[in-house]
Amino acid sequence: MQALAEVWAKRLLLAPGDGPTRVKAASLQAFGREPTDTGQRATNEFFDRFPADAGTDETKRRELFTTALNAFCQALFSSAEFRTLN
Repeated sequence: MQALAEVWAKRLLLAPGDGPTRVKAASLQAFGREPTDTGQRATNEFFDRFPADAGTDETKRRELFTTALNAFCQALFSSAEFRTLN
């Protein structure tokens, strides 16, 4: 699942737009809908925390965003909403 999440995150990074646009795209791809308000707030907090350690170093901030997006994609794959039962 980690490899799939990494590939998905890389595809999202190639898409035009900023972080929030990519997060919405991931939600649409995973669930067929945009994130709920609660989900969007939680996601924003998650992504706000990641680059805080980088300070003003833009290269480090981009690297941390990539790591965060990968982790976010893993979380989407692991979510109960994404699972199906036979």
